[in-house]
Amino acid sequence: MENISANPGEARCIRVLHLEDSAIDAELIQHSMESEGFRSDITVVSSKPKFEAELARHQFDLILCDHGIPGYDGFTALQLAQRIQPVTPVIMLSGTLDDAQAVESLKSGATDYILKQRLARLVPAIRRALLEAEVRAEKKKLEADFLRAQRMDSIGALAGGIAHDLNNALAPVLMSVELLKNCQEDAVREKFLDIINSSAQRATGMVKQILGFARGRGGTGPVLVSNRVREMAKIVQDTFPKSITISLSPGGDDLWQVQCDATELHQVLLNLCVNARDAMPSGGRLSLSAQNVMLDLEAAKKLNGAPGSYVLLSVADTGSGIPANILSRIFEPFFTTKLPDKGTGLGLSTVATIVKKAGGQIDVETGPGRGTKFKVYLPALKAAAGVSEAKSQEPQLPTGRGELILVIEDEEAVSELTKTTLENYGYKVITAKNGVQGISQFEEHKNEVRVVVTDTDMPYMDGMGAVHAIKEMKPDLPVIIASGSKRDTERVQKSEENVINLGKPFSVEQLLLAVGKAIQR
Repeated sequence: MENISANPGEARCIRVLHLEDSAIDAELIQHSMESEGFRSDITVVSSKPKFEAELARHQFDLILCDHGIPGYDGFTALQLAQRIQPVTPVIMLSGTLDDAQAVESLKSGATDYILKQRLARLVPAIRRALLEAEVRAEKKKLEADFLRAQRMDSIGALAGGIAHDLNNALAPVLMSVELLKNCQEDAVREKFLDIINSSAQRATGMVKQILGFARGRGGTGPVLVSNRVREMAKIVQDTFPKSITISLSPGGDDLWQVQCDATELHQVLLNLCVNARDAMPSGGRLSLSAQNVMLDLEAAKKLNGAPGSYVLLSVADTGSGIPANILSRIFEPFFTTKLPDKGTGLGLSTVATIVKKAGGQIDVETGPGRGTKFKVYLPALKAAAGVSEAKSQEPQLPTGRGELILVIEDEEAVSELTKTTLENYGYKVITAKNGVQGISQFEEHKNEVRVVVTDTDMPYMDGMGAVHAIKEMKPDLPVIIASGSKRDTERVQKSEENVINLGKPFSVEQLLLAVGKAIQR
Protein backbone atom coordinates (compact mmCIF):
# COMPACT_ATOMS: atom_id res chain seq x y z
CA MET A 1 0.00 0.00 0.00
CA GLU A 2 3.01 2.31 -0.19
CA ASN A 3 1.56 4.06 -3.27
CA ILE A 4 -1.36 5.49 -1.30
CA SER A 5 -0.74 9.07 -0.21
CA ALA A 6 -1.30 10.23 3.34
CA ASN A 7 -3.26 13.21 2.06
CA PRO A 8 -4.93 11.96 -1.11
CA GLY A 9 -6.16 14.65 -3.49
CA GLU A 10 -3.64 17.29 -2.41
CA ALA A 11 -0.90 16.00 -4.73
CA ARG A 12 -3.22 16.08 -7.75
CA CYS A 13 -6.26 17.94 -8.97
CA ILE A 14 -9.38 16.02 -7.99
CA ARG A 15 -12.60 16.19 -9.95
CA VAL A 16 -15.63 16.95 -7.76
CA LEU A 17 -19.34 16.95 -8.56
CA HIS A 18 -21.29 19.15 -6.12
CA LEU A 19 -25.09 18.98 -6.02
CA GLU A 20 -26.03 22.31 -4.40
CA ASP A 21 -28.73 24.91 -5.03
CA SER A 22 -27.10 27.65 -2.90
CA ALA A 23 -24.33 29.56 -4.67
CA ILE A 24 -23.07 30.91 -1.31
CA ASP A 25 -22.81 27.41 0.21
CA ALA A 26 -21.05 26.12 -2.90
CA GLU A 27 -18.52 28.95 -2.67
CA LEU A 28 -17.92 28.34 1.05
CA ILE A 29 -17.26 24.66 0.49
CA GLN A 30 -14.87 25.35 -2.38
CA HIS A 31 -13.04 27.90 -0.20
CA SER A 32 -12.81 25.36 2.66
CA MET A 33 -11.15 22.85 0.36
CA GLU A 34 -8.74 25.33 -1.20
CA SER A 35 -7.71 26.74 2.17
CA GLU A 36 -6.63 23.23 3.21
CA GLY A 37 -4.45 22.73 0.14
CA PHE A 38 -6.83 20.80 -2.13
CA ARG A 39 -6.47 21.37 -5.85
CA SER A 40 -9.88 20.67 -7.31
CA ASP A 41 -12.00 21.02 -10.41
CA ILE A 42 -15.53 21.44 -8.99
CA THR A 43 -18.65 21.17 -11.11
CA VAL A 44 -21.66 22.63 -9.28
CA VAL A 45 -25.16 21.57 -10.37
CA SER A 46 -28.46 22.57 -8.80
CA SER A 47 -31.04 20.20 -10.30
CA LYS A 48 -31.75 16.55 -10.93
CA PRO A 49 -31.36 16.70 -14.77
CA LYS A 50 -27.97 18.45 -14.53
CA PHE A 51 -26.79 16.05 -11.83
CA GLU A 52 -27.74 13.02 -13.94
CA ALA A 53 -26.15 14.51 -17.06
CA GLU A 54 -22.81 15.16 -15.33
CA LEU A 55 -22.72 11.67 -13.81
CA ALA A 56 -23.21 10.18 -17.25
CA ARG A 57 -20.71 12.52 -18.93
CA HIS A 58 -17.68 12.49 -16.58
CA GLN A 59 -15.96 10.24 -14.04
CA PHE A 60 -15.53 12.03 -10.68
CA ASP A 61 -13.17 11.46 -7.76
CA LEU A 62 -15.69 12.77 -5.19
CA ILE A 63 -19.38 13.64 -5.02
CA LEU A 64 -20.75 16.20 -2.54
CA CYS A 65 -24.52 16.02 -2.26
CA ASP A 66 -26.84 18.49 -0.54
CA HIS A 67 -29.72 16.73 1.21
CA GLY A 68 -32.21 19.53 0.64
CA ILE A 69 -32.44 20.27 -3.09
CA PRO A 70 -36.02 21.45 -3.92
CA GLY A 71 -37.89 18.61 -5.62
CA TYR A 72 -34.94 16.20 -5.32
CA ASP A 73 -34.12 14.42 -2.06
CA GLY A 74 -30.60 13.39 -1.11
CA PHE A 75 -31.35 9.64 -0.89
CA THR A 76 -32.48 9.50 -4.52
CA ALA A 77 -29.36 11.39 -5.60
CA LEU A 78 -27.17 9.04 -3.55
CA GLN A 79 -28.74 5.94 -5.11
CA LEU A 80 -28.26 7.35 -8.61
CA ALA A 81 -24.62 8.18 -7.94
CA GLN A 82 -23.97 4.67 -6.59
CA ARG A 83 -25.59 3.10 -9.64
CA ILE A 84 -23.70 5.15 -12.25
CA GLN A 85 -20.35 5.62 -10.44
CA PRO A 86 -20.25 2.91 -7.75
CA VAL A 87 -16.58 3.43 -6.79
CA THR A 88 -16.86 7.20 -6.26
CA PRO A 89 -17.25 8.25 -2.59
CA VAL A 90 -20.31 10.37 -1.74
CA ILE A 91 -20.45 12.83 1.18
CA MET A 92 -23.89 14.09 2.18
CA LEU A 93 -24.30 17.73 3.29
CA SER A 94 -27.21 19.23 5.21
CA GLY A 95 -28.18 22.53 6.79
CA THR A 96 -30.16 20.86 9.58
CA LEU A 97 -29.31 18.12 12.03
CA ASP A 98 -31.51 15.07 11.55
CA ASP A 99 -30.14 11.97 13.29
CA ALA A 100 -32.46 9.59 11.45
CA GLN A 101 -31.51 11.15 8.13
CA ALA A 102 -27.80 10.91 8.93
CA VAL A 103 -28.04 7.25 9.96
CA GLU A 104 -30.08 6.38 6.86
CA SER A 105 -27.53 8.13 4.62
CA LEU A 106 -24.64 6.16 6.08
CA LYS A 107 -26.61 2.89 5.87
CA SER A 108 -27.34 3.65 2.22
CA GLY A 109 -23.64 3.91 1.43
CA ALA A 110 -22.67 7.54 1.95
CA THR A 111 -19.09 7.95 3.20
CA ASP A 112 -20.03 10.69 5.66
CA TYR A 113 -22.77 13.13 6.70
CA ILE A 114 -21.63 16.75 7.31
CA LEU A 115 -23.55 19.70 8.73
CA LYS A 116 -22.94 22.91 6.78
CA GLN A 117 -22.54 24.76 10.10
CA ARG A 118 -19.56 22.49 10.88
CA LEU A 119 -17.50 22.68 7.71
CA ALA A 120 -14.33 22.16 9.73
CA ARG A 121 -15.20 18.45 9.51
CA LEU A 122 -15.45 18.57 5.71
CA VAL A 123 -11.78 18.40 4.69
CA PRO A 124 -10.89 15.56 7.11
CA ALA A 125 -13.94 13.70 5.80
CA ILE A 126 -12.83 14.26 2.21
CA ARG A 127 -9.32 13.01 3.01
CA ARG A 128 -10.74 9.89 4.60
CA ALA A 129 -13.17 9.30 1.72
CA LEU A 130 -10.43 9.61 -0.92
CA LEU A 131 -8.05 7.41 1.08
CA GLU A 132 -10.70 4.70 1.46
CA ALA A 133 -11.44 4.92 -2.28
CA GLU A 134 -7.74 4.44 -3.06
CA VAL A 135 -7.55 1.48 -0.69
CA ARG A 136 -10.61 -0.11 -2.33
CA ALA A 137 -9.14 0.45 -5.80
CA GLU A 138 -5.80 -1.05 -4.75
CA LYS A 139 -7.55 -4.02 -3.14
CA LYS A 140 -9.63 -4.56 -6.26
CA LYS A 141 -6.50 -4.46 -8.45
CA LEU A 142 -4.69 -6.94 -6.21
CA GLU A 143 -7.71 -9.24 -6.27
CA ALA A 144 -7.86 -9.04 -10.08
CA ASP A 145 -4.13 -9.80 -10.33
CA PHE A 146 -4.51 -12.75 -7.98
CA LEU A 147 -7.44 -14.20 -9.91
CA ARG A 148 -5.55 -13.78 -13.20
CA ALA A 149 -2.49 -15.53 -11.76
CA GLN A 150 -4.67 -18.34 -10.48
CA ARG A 151 -6.30 -18.67 -13.93
CA MET A 152 -2.83 -19.15 -15.42
CA ASP A 153 -2.13 -21.77 -12.75
CA SER A 154 -5.31 -23.58 -13.81
CA ILE A 155 -4.30 -23.44 -17.46
CA GLY A 156 -0.90 -24.82 -16.49
CA ALA A 157 -2.71 -27.79 -14.99
CA LEU A 158 -4.31 -28.39 -18.41
CA ALA A 159 -1.16 -27.76 -20.47
CA GLY A 160 -0.46 -31.40 -21.31
CA GLY A 161 -4.02 -32.01 -22.44
CA ILE A 162 -4.09 -28.78 -24.49
CA ALA A 163 -0.90 -29.72 -26.35
CA HIS A 164 -2.20 -33.24 -26.96
CA ASP A 165 -5.53 -32.07 -28.35
CA LEU A 166 -3.97 -29.36 -30.54
CA ASN A 167 -1.69 -32.00 -32.04
CA ASN A 168 -4.73 -34.21 -32.64
CA ALA A 169 -6.46 -31.29 -34.40
CA LEU A 170 -3.44 -30.35 -36.54
CA ALA A 171 -2.41 -33.89 -37.56
CA PRO A 172 -5.42 -34.39 -39.92
CA VAL A 173 -4.68 -31.01 -41.54
CA LEU A 174 -1.08 -31.97 -42.36
CA MET A 175 -2.04 -35.45 -43.55
CA SER A 176 -4.96 -34.23 -45.68
CA VAL A 177 -2.81 -31.59 -47.40
CA GLU A 178 -0.30 -34.26 -48.42
CA LEU A 179 -3.06 -36.55 -49.71
CA LEU A 180 -4.72 -33.71 -51.63
CA LYS A 181 -1.60 -33.21 -53.74
CA ASN A 182 -2.01 -36.63 -55.33
CA CYS A 183 -5.79 -36.82 -55.39
CA GLN A 184 -7.71 -36.30 -58.65
CA GLU A 185 -11.24 -37.35 -57.66
CA ASP A 186 -13.50 -34.41 -56.75
CA ALA A 187 -15.51 -36.37 -54.19
CA VAL A 188 -12.38 -37.46 -52.33
CA ARG A 189 -10.89 -33.95 -52.50
CA GLU A 190 -14.12 -32.56 -51.02
CA LYS A 191 -13.86 -35.06 -48.17
CA PHE A 192 -10.26 -34.02 -47.39
CA LEU A 193 -11.22 -30.32 -47.52
CA ASP A 194 -14.02 -30.96 -45.02
CA ILE A 195 -11.53 -32.70 -42.70
CA ILE A 196 -9.11 -29.75 -42.94
CA ASN A 197 -11.88 -27.26 -42.23
CA SER A 198 -13.33 -29.11 -39.22
CA SER A 199 -9.87 -29.75 -37.74
CA ALA A 200 -8.83 -26.12 -38.15
CA GLN A 201 -12.11 -24.92 -36.60
CA ARG A 202 -11.55 -27.29 -33.66
CA ALA A 203 -8.02 -25.96 -33.04
CA THR A 204 -9.13 -22.34 -33.45
CA GLY A 205 -12.01 -22.79 -31.03
CA MET A 206 -9.74 -24.30 -28.41
CA VAL A 207 -7.17 -21.49 -28.68
CA LYS A 208 -9.89 -18.84 -28.43
CA GLN A 209 -11.44 -20.48 -25.37
CA ILE A 210 -8.13 -20.77 -23.55
CA LEU A 211 -7.06 -17.21 -24.46
CA GLY A 212 -10.44 -15.81 -23.45
CA PHE A 213 -10.19 -17.54 -20.10
CA ALA A 214 -6.56 -16.48 -19.54
CA ARG A 215 -7.19 -12.81 -20.38
CA GLY A 216 -10.49 -12.59 -18.59
CA ARG A 217 -13.43 -10.99 -20.35
CA GLY A 218 -14.28 -9.05 -17.22
CA GLY A 219 -17.49 -7.31 -16.19
CA THR A 220 -20.35 -8.39 -13.96
CA GLY A 221 -23.72 -8.98 -15.59
CA PRO A 222 -26.45 -11.55 -16.27
CA VAL A 223 -24.89 -14.88 -17.25
CA LEU A 224 -26.54 -17.87 -18.93
CA VAL A 225 -25.16 -20.63 -16.74
CA SER A 226 -26.04 -23.50 -19.10
CA ASN A 227 -23.76 -22.06 -21.80
CA ARG A 228 -20.86 -21.70 -19.37
CA VAL A 229 -21.32 -25.31 -18.20
CA ARG A 230 -21.32 -26.58 -21.80
CA GLU A 231 -18.17 -24.59 -22.60
CA MET A 232 -16.39 -25.99 -19.56
CA ALA A 233 -17.46 -29.53 -20.45
CA LYS A 234 -15.91 -29.01 -23.90
CA ILE A 235 -12.58 -27.86 -22.40
CA VAL A 236 -12.58 -30.79 -19.98
CA GLN A 237 -13.50 -33.28 -22.70
CA ASP A 238 -10.63 -31.99 -24.88
CA THR A 239 -7.92 -31.84 -22.23
CA PHE A 240 -8.58 -34.41 -19.50
CA PRO A 241 -7.32 -38.02 -19.80
CA LYS A 242 -9.62 -40.25 -21.84
CA SER A 243 -9.90 -42.53 -18.80
CA ILE A 244 -12.22 -39.90 -17.29
CA THR A 245 -15.73 -39.93 -18.76
CA ILE A 246 -17.78 -36.75 -18.72
CA SER A 247 -21.45 -36.62 -17.75
CA LEU A 248 -23.21 -33.35 -18.61
CA SER A 249 -26.62 -31.99 -17.50
CA PRO A 250 -26.45 -28.24 -18.26
CA GLY A 251 -30.12 -27.50 -17.61
CA GLY A 252 -32.77 -26.50 -20.13
CA ASP A 253 -33.99 -23.22 -21.61
CA ASP A 254 -35.81 -22.47 -18.36
CA LEU A 255 -32.56 -22.34 -16.34
CA TRP A 256 -32.33 -19.00 -14.55
CA GLN A 257 -29.54 -16.52 -15.10
CA VAL A 258 -27.13 -15.38 -12.40
CA GLN A 259 -25.44 -12.03 -11.80
CA CYS A 260 -21.67 -12.58 -11.89
CA ASP A 261 -18.48 -12.28 -13.94
CA ALA A 262 -18.57 -14.90 -16.72
CA THR A 263 -14.79 -15.43 -16.64
CA GLU A 264 -14.83 -15.93 -12.88
CA LEU A 265 -17.65 -18.46 -13.25
CA HIS A 266 -15.42 -20.31 -15.73
CA GLN A 267 -12.68 -20.18 -13.12
CA VAL A 268 -14.92 -21.74 -10.47
CA LEU A 269 -15.93 -24.57 -12.80
CA LEU A 270 -12.40 -25.21 -14.06
CA ASN A 271 -10.86 -25.29 -10.57
CA LEU A 272 -13.50 -27.74 -9.37
CA CYS A 273 -13.02 -29.90 -12.47
CA VAL A 274 -9.22 -29.95 -12.10
CA ASN A 275 -9.68 -30.87 -8.45
CA ALA A 276 -11.95 -33.74 -9.51
CA ARG A 277 -9.48 -34.92 -12.15
CA ASP A 278 -6.66 -35.05 -9.60
CA ALA A 279 -8.86 -37.15 -7.31
CA MET A 280 -9.20 -39.77 -10.07
CA PRO A 281 -5.64 -40.62 -11.21
CA SER A 282 -6.79 -44.00 -12.50
CA GLY A 283 -9.89 -42.64 -14.21
CA GLY A 284 -13.54 -42.38 -13.30
CA ARG A 285 -16.61 -40.25 -13.97
CA LEU A 286 -16.83 -36.45 -13.77
CA SER A 287 -20.37 -35.06 -13.65
CA LEU A 288 -21.28 -31.44 -14.43
CA SER A 289 -24.83 -30.22 -13.88
CA ALA A 290 -26.92 -27.10 -13.36
CA GLN A 291 -30.50 -26.73 -12.13
CA ASN A 292 -32.93 -24.26 -10.56
CA VAL A 293 -33.54 -24.70 -6.83
CA MET A 294 -35.52 -22.89 -4.13
CA LEU A 295 -34.00 -22.73 -0.65
CA ASP A 296 -36.40 -22.39 2.26
CA LEU A 297 -35.39 -20.80 5.55
CA GLU A 298 -34.10 -24.05 7.07
CA ALA A 299 -32.05 -25.09 4.01
CA ALA A 300 -30.58 -21.60 3.62
CA LYS A 301 -29.64 -21.49 7.30
CA LYS A 302 -27.56 -24.66 6.92
CA LEU A 303 -25.61 -22.94 4.15
CA ASN A 304 -25.31 -19.65 6.07
CA GLY A 305 -27.24 -17.99 3.26
CA ALA A 306 -30.60 -16.35 2.63
CA PRO A 307 -33.73 -18.16 1.45
CA GLY A 308 -34.76 -17.68 -2.15
CA SER A 309 -34.14 -18.84 -5.71
CA TYR A 310 -30.72 -20.14 -6.74
CA VAL A 311 -28.97 -21.83 -9.63
CA LEU A 312 -27.22 -24.93 -8.30
CA LEU A 313 -23.97 -25.89 -10.05
CA SER A 314 -22.70 -29.35 -9.19
CA VAL A 315 -19.29 -30.86 -9.95
CA ALA A 316 -19.01 -34.49 -8.80
CA ASP A 317 -16.31 -37.13 -9.14
CA THR A 318 -15.98 -40.83 -8.33
CA GLY A 319 -12.55 -40.40 -6.74
CA SER A 320 -11.16 -41.22 -3.34
CA GLY A 321 -13.17 -38.60 -1.43
CA ILE A 322 -11.94 -36.13 1.21
CA PRO A 323 -11.02 -37.40 4.70
CA ALA A 324 -13.11 -35.91 7.50
CA ASN A 325 -10.05 -34.60 9.36
CA ILE A 326 -9.11 -32.17 6.57
CA LEU A 327 -12.57 -31.32 5.21
CA SER A 328 -12.82 -28.13 7.29
CA ARG A 329 -9.54 -26.82 5.81
CA ILE A 330 -9.99 -27.38 2.08
CA PHE A 331 -10.92 -23.73 1.34
CA GLU A 332 -7.95 -22.31 3.25
CA PRO A 333 -5.40 -20.49 1.03
CA PHE A 334 -2.29 -22.60 0.31
CA PHE A 335 -3.70 -25.68 2.04
CA THR A 336 -3.11 -28.72 -0.15
CA THR A 337 -2.46 -32.44 0.20
CA LYS A 338 -0.73 -32.54 -3.20
CA LEU A 339 3.02 -32.64 -3.76
CA PRO A 340 4.70 -29.18 -4.11
CA ASP A 341 4.98 -29.48 -7.91
CA LYS A 342 1.38 -30.67 -8.29
CA GLY A 343 -0.62 -27.84 -6.75
CA THR A 344 -0.48 -24.47 -4.99
CA GLY A 345 -3.45 -24.88 -2.68
CA LEU A 346 -5.16 -21.85 -4.21
CA GLY A 347 -7.77 -23.56 -6.41
CA LEU A 348 -10.52 -24.13 -3.83
CA SER A 349 -9.60 -20.91 -2.01
CA THR A 350 -10.22 -19.02 -5.26
CA VAL A 351 -13.54 -20.83 -5.74
CA ALA A 352 -14.66 -19.74 -2.27
CA THR A 353 -13.60 -16.11 -2.92
CA ILE A 354 -15.47 -15.88 -6.23
CA VAL A 355 -18.63 -17.57 -4.96
CA LYS A 356 -18.75 -15.30 -1.90
CA LYS A 357 -18.24 -12.24 -4.13
CA ALA A 358 -21.27 -13.32 -6.20
CA GLY A 359 -23.39 -13.70 -3.04
CA GLY A 360 -23.43 -17.50 -3.26
CA GLN A 361 -22.69 -20.46 -1.01
CA ILE A 362 -20.79 -23.77 -1.31
CA ASP A 363 -21.67 -27.18 0.08
CA VAL A 364 -19.53 -30.33 -0.09
CA GLU A 365 -20.72 -33.95 0.00
CA THR A 366 -17.87 -36.42 0.38
CA GLY A 367 -16.42 -39.35 2.26
CA PRO A 368 -13.54 -41.82 1.87
CA GLY A 369 -14.25 -44.05 -1.10
CA ARG A 370 -17.51 -42.19 -1.94
CA GLY A 371 -16.12 -39.50 -4.24
CA THR A 372 -16.79 -35.78 -3.83
CA LYS A 373 -19.59 -33.50 -4.92
CA PHE A 374 -19.18 -29.71 -4.77
CA LYS A 375 -22.50 -27.84 -4.86
CA VAL A 376 -22.31 -24.13 -5.68
CA TYR A 377 -25.46 -22.07 -5.03
CA LEU A 378 -25.61 -18.76 -6.94
CA PRO A 379 -28.49 -16.27 -6.43
CA ALA A 380 -30.77 -16.41 -9.46
CA LEU A 381 -32.22 -13.66 -11.59
CA LYS A 382 -35.66 -15.23 -11.85
CA ALA A 383 -36.94 -12.49 -14.15
CA ALA A 384 -34.55 -13.85 -16.75
CA ALA A 385 -36.03 -17.36 -16.66
CA GLY A 386 -36.57 -18.80 -20.09
CA VAL A 387 -34.22 -16.28 -21.74
CA SER A 388 -31.86 -17.85 -24.20
CA GLU A 389 -29.17 -16.33 -26.34
CA ALA A 390 -30.68 -15.36 -29.67
CA LYS A 391 -29.31 -17.19 -32.67
CA SER A 392 -27.94 -14.69 -35.11
CA GLN A 393 -29.37 -14.84 -38.60
CA GLU A 394 -27.07 -15.74 -41.47
CA PRO A 395 -25.52 -12.40 -42.47
CA GLN A 396 -25.62 -11.21 -46.06
CA LEU A 397 -22.00 -11.08 -47.20
CA PRO A 398 -21.17 -7.70 -48.76
CA THR A 399 -19.52 -7.54 -52.17
CA GLY A 400 -17.28 -4.86 -53.61
CA ARG A 401 -17.66 -2.58 -56.60
CA GLY A 402 -14.03 -2.24 -57.49
CA GLU A 403 -12.97 -0.41 -54.30
CA LEU A 404 -9.20 -0.52 -53.71
CA ILE A 405 -8.05 -2.27 -50.51
CA LEU A 406 -4.47 -2.08 -49.19
CA VAL A 407 -3.44 -5.28 -47.37
CA ILE A 408 -0.29 -5.06 -45.20
CA GLU A 409 0.74 -8.57 -44.08
CA ASP A 410 4.15 -10.25 -43.79
CA GLU A 411 2.85 -13.84 -43.78
CA GLU A 412 2.77 -14.71 -47.48
CA ALA A 413 0.04 -17.36 -47.20
CA VAL A 414 -2.27 -15.07 -45.20
CA SER A 415 -1.60 -12.16 -47.58
CA GLU A 416 -2.32 -14.25 -50.68
CA LEU A 417 -5.52 -15.78 -49.28
CA THR A 418 -6.78 -12.37 -48.09
CA LYS A 419 -6.04 -10.86 -51.53
CA THR A 420 -7.74 -13.74 -53.39
CA THR A 421 -10.83 -13.61 -51.14
CA LEU A 422 -11.33 -9.87 -51.58
CA GLU A 423 -10.78 -10.05 -55.36
CA ASN A 424 -13.29 -12.91 -55.63
CA TYR A 425 -15.86 -10.67 -53.95
CA GLY A 426 -15.41 -7.65 -56.20
CA TYR A 427 -12.59 -5.61 -54.63
CA LYS A 428 -9.26 -4.52 -56.06
CA VAL A 429 -6.26 -5.29 -53.85
CA ILE A 430 -2.66 -4.10 -53.48
CA THR A 431 -0.36 -5.71 -50.91
CA ALA A 432 2.68 -4.86 -48.80
CA LYS A 433 4.94 -7.07 -46.66
CA ASN A 434 5.60 -4.61 -43.83
CA GLY A 435 4.74 -1.15 -42.55
CA VAL A 436 7.39 0.63 -44.64
CA GLN A 437 6.11 -0.90 -47.88
CA GLY A 438 2.55 -0.22 -46.72
CA ILE A 439 3.21 3.51 -46.31
CA SER A 440 4.92 3.61 -49.72
CA GLN A 441 1.98 1.86 -51.39
CA PHE A 442 -0.48 4.17 -49.68
CA GLU A 443 1.40 7.32 -50.76
CA GLU A 444 1.29 6.07 -54.36
CA HIS A 445 -2.44 5.21 -54.29
CA LYS A 446 -3.64 7.62 -51.59
CA ASN A 447 -6.64 8.92 -53.55
CA GLU A 448 -7.88 5.43 -54.50
CA VAL A 449 -7.40 3.38 -51.31
CA ARG A 450 -10.70 3.01 -49.44
CA VAL A 451 -9.65 0.67 -46.61
CA VAL A 452 -6.37 -0.54 -45.08
CA VAL A 453 -6.20 -4.09 -43.68
CA THR A 454 -3.03 -4.55 -41.62
CA ASP A 455 -1.30 -7.03 -39.36
CA THR A 456 0.47 -5.66 -36.27
CA ASP A 457 3.65 -7.67 -35.73
CA MET A 458 5.85 -7.24 -38.85
CA PRO A 459 9.55 -6.59 -39.57
CA TYR A 460 11.08 -3.13 -40.24
CA MET A 461 7.92 -1.27 -39.20
CA ASP A 462 4.94 -2.86 -37.48
CA GLY A 463 1.29 -2.23 -38.28
CA MET A 464 0.86 0.26 -35.45
CA GLY A 465 3.53 2.55 -36.89
CA ALA A 466 2.08 2.23 -40.38
CA VAL A 467 -1.44 3.06 -39.16
CA HIS A 468 -0.28 6.23 -37.40
CA ALA A 469 1.68 7.37 -40.48
CA ILE A 470 -1.23 6.65 -42.84
CA LYS A 471 -3.68 8.41 -40.51
CA GLU A 472 -1.44 11.51 -40.66
CA MET A 473 -2.00 11.60 -44.42
CA LYS A 474 -5.71 10.64 -44.35
CA PRO A 475 -7.23 10.88 -40.84
CA ASP A 476 -10.71 9.61 -41.76
CA LEU A 477 -9.50 6.48 -43.59
CA PRO A 478 -11.05 3.26 -42.17
CA VAL A 479 -8.43 0.78 -40.91
CA ILE A 480 -8.91 -2.90 -40.06
CA ILE A 481 -6.43 -4.26 -37.52
CA ALA A 482 -6.04 -8.02 -38.12
CA SER A 483 -4.13 -9.36 -35.16
CA GLY A 484 -4.16 -12.09 -32.54
CA SER A 485 -3.04 -9.55 -29.92
CA LYS A 486 -5.79 -7.58 -28.17
CA ARG A 487 -3.18 -5.34 -26.56
CA ASP A 488 -2.25 -3.82 -29.93
CA THR A 489 -5.79 -3.32 -31.18
CA GLU A 490 -6.98 -1.81 -27.90
CA ARG A 491 -4.03 0.60 -27.92
CA VAL A 492 -4.94 1.82 -31.41
CA GLN A 493 -8.66 2.07 -30.68
CA LYS A 494 -7.99 4.41 -27.75
CA SER A 495 -6.14 6.89 -29.94
CA GLU A 496 -7.62 6.50 -33.42
CA GLU A 497 -11.07 6.73 -34.96
CA ASN A 498 -12.43 4.47 -37.73
CA VAL A 499 -10.49 1.43 -36.48
CA ILE A 500 -12.06 -2.03 -36.68
CA ASN A 501 -10.66 -5.05 -34.84
CA LEU A 502 -10.49 -8.32 -36.80
CA GLY A 503 -9.04 -11.02 -34.56
CA LYS A 504 -6.86 -13.72 -36.07
CA PRO A 505 -7.53 -16.33 -37.26
CA PHE A 506 -10.49 -14.92 -39.20
CA SER A 507 -12.89 -16.56 -41.62
CA VAL A 508 -13.88 -15.39 -45.10
CA GLU A 509 -17.19 -14.21 -43.66
CA GLN A 510 -15.54 -12.19 -40.87
CA LEU A 511 -13.13 -10.55 -43.33
CA LEU A 512 -15.86 -9.55 -45.77
CA LEU A 513 -18.14 -8.23 -43.04
CA ALA A 514 -15.29 -6.13 -41.60
CA VAL A 515 -14.41 -4.68 -45.00
CA GLY A 516 -18.09 -4.02 -45.78
CA LYS A 517 -18.49 -2.20 -42.45
CA ALA A 518 -15.37 -0.13 -43.15
CA ILE A 519 -16.61 0.81 -46.62
CA GLN A 520 -19.95 1.95 -45.17
CA ARG A 521 -18.11 4.28 -42.77
